[in-house]
Amino acid sequence: MLKNDLIDEIRGNDTKAPIVFYGYPGSGRACAIASIIGNLNVIERSTIEIICADDWTLGKNEQLRTFSNILGCSFRKMQLPEISIDIHRKTFIYLPYDLTSCNQLFDQNTYRKFLVLDCSRRFSINVDLINQVGISRIDGIVLSRIDSLDNYSELHEFIDKTNLNIVFCVWGNKLGIDCGFELPRLHQIGNRPDRDRFMSE
Repeated sequence: MLKNDLIDEIRGNDTKAPIVFYGYPGSGRACAIASIIGNLNVIERSTIEIICADDWTLGKNEQLRTFSNILGCSFRKMQLPEISIDIHRKTFIYLPYDLTSCNQLFDQNTYRKFLVLDCSRRFSINVDLINQVGISRIDGIVLSRIDSLDNYSELHEFIDKTNLNIVFCVWGNKLGIDCGFELPRLHQIGNRPDRDRFMSE
């Protein structure tokens, strides 16, 4: 069950707590960020800054910079553990898949920490990621590729049992970089005709 819509939270969040996204390489972190921002209006997007703290993934800075330009929000590249936040903006931080360098950030209460889980991957891989980070340090789950029905139900049941919140869902994971830099063909689950089938599971 989608327990907490991240879009509504961003629109109504006056505290501007920075939001961090963590997950395996290819889990859909960039897609999730682009999709979430894409659901906001032009004025709301202008108040957002994307920070890429990942020096491990080849081309990730350029990819996120391109999306920030398309979406009309700010972009900065930074390195952990020194993350400086613009208190006048709502900040999305793309973290590297390196728990050692991210541990300090996960232990701070000043951040909203979300794991991005890929429903097309084996169930055990996603469970391992949750256990590595620690349930108590996770504020919510973003599900990507929920059109992968084979693994969605089992993962959803596990998340429900651990009382974690699913804050956002991404349908598919096509970034569209090779399509003339078009906006990603991504959808919040609430905009899909299949919505009732997923929400009722």
